[in-house]
Amino acid sequence: MMRRIVAALLPAIALTAALAPTAHAAPSPVTSPYTQASAMVNENGDLLEAKNIVSVTKVSTGQFCVKVTDDINVAKSTVLTTPYWAGTVATRKGPYAMCSNDPQSIGVFVLGTNGLYTNQGFTLAVL
Repeated sequence: MMRRIVAALLPAIALTAALAPTAHAAPSPVTSPYTQASAMVNENGDLLEAKNIVSVTKVSTGQFCVKVTDDINVAKSTVLTTPYWAGTVATRKGPYAMCSNDPQSIGVFVLGTNGLYTNQGFTLAVL
């Protein structure tokens, strides 16, 4: 009897484990003396490395919002971005509707070589 119960529960346990959200490690800190803020972000919007970054939100395919700490004046800063691979990354400083009009957020748009939004990682530096 017990074997039947265990056998019946095994698929449910396996499914639960497969559907459980994966824990993301905290981003590695970055010591970059010439930037106010910096980020390395993967294609899912996960923050891999960070300096003075509050959060990254993936809004849609190839569209992200990067929020920096309140002590950075984004409007008076220069923002540089680079895609992981071929393509282009464009930015728009806040307030911007896609990023809830937050003046501390930067809209990031990753485009493939075909000019279409693509899920690709990028780096960002705020100077």
